[in-house]
Amino acid sequence: MDIITLSFLLLNALLPAHEIPLATYDLQLKNNELELVMVFDQGDFEKALLFDFNRKSLPYYHFRRNNLVKKYLKRHLKWTINDQEASVSFQKITLEDHHYEIKAVFSDFGDAVQKIGIYNSCLVDVIEDHSNLIYAHLNGKTRGFRLHKDRMTTFINYSE
Repeated sequence: MDIITLSFLLLNALLPAHEIPLATYDLQLKNNELELVMVFDQGDFEKALLFDFNRKSLPYYHFRRNNLVKKYLKRHLKWTINDQEASVSFQKITLEDHHYEIKAVFSDFGDAVQKIGIYNSCLVDVIEDHSNLIYAHLNGKTRGFRLHKDRMTTFINYSE
């Protein structure tokens, strides 16, 4: 393999799939559950999966790939709600139009949410200049935050 081809392959592996590397996280109350909808660019997310699990390829079967997605998110996303560690239940993982959309819920919190703590390191170690945009629509207010390599934690206080 010549040096130009090798350089191209290495550069391509490190560059984001889009000009603006970002993922979105939308949190809102639905049917007395906190619903979280996450959207990732397919190319960027799969690079992170390959890197994180030290793999050369992803499983062909969707259920095995979805298990990797869940493990990755549990490793890189931590939530507290009202100062209690919150566990997420994954409802649906779809891949459409080159985007992963993951729907998840937090149960047993309803409309009593006063404080949310978020730790999010998704994709920031793999995709240069990646941002995670968090939108929380709760208690009649919408709050938005941008998390990135230099800021992976934020807190939302609805009691103020």
